[in-house]
Amino acid sequence: MTFTTSSTQNCSASILILALALITLAGCRPGSGPQKDDQPEDPLKNAIFVQLDALKMGPMEATLKSSSNFTAERQVEIMSRTANLVAKLNVEEGHQVKEAEVLAELENDIQIIQYDRAKNQYDRTFQEFQRQKRLYDQELVSEQAFSDIQFDLKQNEIAMKDAERELNYTRILTPIPGTVTQRMINVGEQVSMNMTLFEIIDFDSIVSIIYVPERNLPYLRIGQDARLEAPSLIGGKFDGYIQRISPVVDNRTGTIKVTLGLKPNPMNQSARPGLFLNVELILKTFDSVLRIPKRALVYEGDQMFVFIAEEKDGQQYAKREALEADLTDRDHVKPVDGSIFKEGMEIIVAGQTGLKDGAMIRLTPQEPEIDEDTKVRGGPHGKKGPE
Repeated sequence: MTFTTSSTQNCSASILILALALITLAGCRPGSGPQKDDQPEDPLKNAIFVQLDALKMGPMEATLKSSSNFTAERQVEIMSRTANLVAKLNVEEGHQVKEAEVLAELENDIQIIQYDRAKNQYDRTFQEFQRQKRLYDQELVSEQAFSDIQFDLKQNEIAMKDAERELNYTRILTPIPGTVTQRMINVGEQVSMNMTLFEIIDFDSIVSIIYVPERNLPYLRIGQDARLEAPSLIGGKFDGYIQRISPVVDNRTGTIKVTLGLKPNPMNQSARPGLFLNVELILKTFDSVLRIPKRALVYEGDQMFVFIAEEKDGQQYAKREALEADLTDRDHVKPVDGSIFKEGMEIIVAGQTGLKDGAMIRLTPQEPEIDEDTKVRGGPHGKKGPE
């Protein structure tokens, strides 16, 4: 009984010693237990990543953007001036025609008869007039008789010309050169007075009309360049120029009508009346001005702002500055003279969305460039990728 108790005590003591040893070893492992952080806090921890760009001088265009449509200045609808059946068609849609070319012919039997009758009457009266004149010159007829034959001759001449005009109305002529864009009649169809028969468009007369605010009047001149683009056409860009400037200002809209012509260009064959256009009129060009890229702009209502990078106590901060534009083109804005913006000034061109005035900023890290040889080896450390 005494042996059993002694053994149990010895076993318990051994277990206690072993547990204390394990606790001691655990406390001695590196990194275990509370340690004081001696690393200083990163001052750029809350800085906003941005990209900067220095303001530069460069060429710039002062442009005016507008929208318009192509229209043909010489476009006519040819209408019937008499009533009859269509006897012959000489053209089809798409045909090129010359001025005074015969497009169609109407039946004219009645008109021919009327003309022949009127001409015969005129010829007979003319012969009588010549006979009466000889007698009058010899004082063998009275002045009244001679006056009567003169009057009859004039009346018959008018009747003959009237019959000739009605006969000519049976031949449908085009008043302008151009292209037949519509044919509204068929052979054998009854044509009535004032019925539209054809539409002719001279595609060489295609222009675009825009309305320019009167404040831009000093910049307008004949021959001034313009760019026209038709979004619905692939490569639909046209070279235009100012063809005419209206001499008056519309007092209701405060605008000036400006007609744009097209410079010679193979693309002009695609110009069609009614085609929608985006128009950019080049008002003035500059060889070297201070340019602010549009990607740097931040808008608040109608006001434009730009964030400038300022350094203070070794850190960079964003400062918001209002921008008053003097000129604008597709990619840049020219600030007004006397603004705070100067050449070489660093502005924020990326990351400015939601940026607050006075916020701390830091540059966005650049992606490392990898040459072609590195790509072949499979990585920056020379490890080959899976084959």
